[in-house]
Amino acid sequence: MDRSVLLHRCADGAFVMSDIPYVTVPSSARARSGVRAGQRVLVAADVAHDVLVVHPPSAVAAMLADYHADLAGGEPE
Repeated sequence: MDRSVLLHRCADGAFVMSDIPYVTVPSSARARSGVRAGQRVLVAADVAHDVLVVHPPSAVAAMLADYHADLAGGEPE
């Protein structure tokens, strides 16, 4: 599956942000993105849309491959 997911803020949601610099990604979101519990991911805040975007390693690798192929003027491998 390996795709990025969006986490929206919900005032009455089941999860809260603590002072610890970690984000708890709900198991349902992990399942949709192919992320295993404890796996490192890239989390980006989209302030304009009030969401966190969770990118699994495979999505980051694909984005980087596309970006570098574009820089080189070719197609990703």
